[in-house]
Amino acid sequence: MTPLLIPRRRLMTAAAATGLTAATGLAAAPGGRPAHAATTATDQVAGWYRRRVGDAIVTVASDGWLDLQPISLLGTNAPEDELVALLDANFLPTDRAVGYINVTHVQIGGRSVLIDAGGGVNSGFEALGRLADTLALAGIEAASVDTIVLTHAHPDHSFGILDDAVTGLRFPNADYALAAAEHDFWTAEETLATAPAEIQGMVQGIAATLQAVAERTRFFAPGDEVVPGLTAIDTGGHTPGHVSYRIADGDAQLVVVGDAAVHPIISLTHPDWSFAFDMDGAAAAASRRRLLDLLAADRIPALAYHFPFPGIGHVAADGAVWRWVAEPFDWTP
Repeated sequence: MTPLLIPRRRLMTAAAATGLTAATGLAAAPGGRPAHAATTATDQVAGWYRRRVGDAIVTVASDGWLDLQPISLLGTNAPEDELVALLDANFLPTDRAVGYINVTHVQIGGRSVLIDAGGGVNSGFEALGRLADTLALAGIEAASVDTIVLTHAHPDHSFGILDDAVTGLRFPNADYALAAAEHDFWTAEETLATAPAEIQGMVQGIAATLQAVAERTRFFAPGDEVVPGLTAIDTGGHTPGHVSYRIADGDAQLVVVGDAAVHPIISLTHPDWSFAFDMDGAAAAASRRRLLDLLAADRIPALAYHFPFPGIGHVAADGAVWRWVAEPFDWTP
């Protein structure tokens, strides 16, 4: 059994930043307001964006965004002055960052597949829970989704499964697929027993979410073709069973990164700096380097869950590290 490896001080900071506590596994949105409520004049929503991968149709739908602060969450082993200087040099705030929630829908081989389910209104994050609305705006009804595959089970990727007050399931007709190692870790009694108090609510919420769809879930190993045209890539470290996904149709490809890289500057120029929720920082860095090298060497476009919407671009080699090149919008998909 892989232990929870996040240092205790980092866990306390991260738990406070997320609003998830030991007392509640599925926290309500702060203030009691559904995070996917109608927008006001002061709200902004990224919405949805569509492109093709061969004959497959990929739609990026926003579930909202995360407010990541303190900024040290983005590099817990980074010298603070270097982290601040890097962000400032790239015209980014030095006190906080935005983590976008770019959920991927793929229409491929007659299947309607969602890669991750967002955080929904149960995640404890006020600005999440917009996914079903943005999918509907893109012409994709929740009931039409037949398969949901997860990169990993963290709340901002899985809690959107349980958004519907009537059935309990936001996507009522979907089956699920998850790496066996990820499922086994989060549902093991040892994981909860060894988790620091600050994240026990999160661990309980993840286990409850996975249990709610257990009878609909099948498990796979990295390297497996999860559905035709969609293959799992081993990127463990952020969580024990974290995977990325390669979408392929003919010669066309796109890799859905998940949380193997979480920031378009930091993750590529300092791949050894750890994100606060990387459970095994060394393993996460090794996975990140392998993935970035693959994307750059083979010139495969990537779709990153937390990069600025829609999170699609290329990874270019830049000496011993990499840089992110955002893909121009295609207005005629």
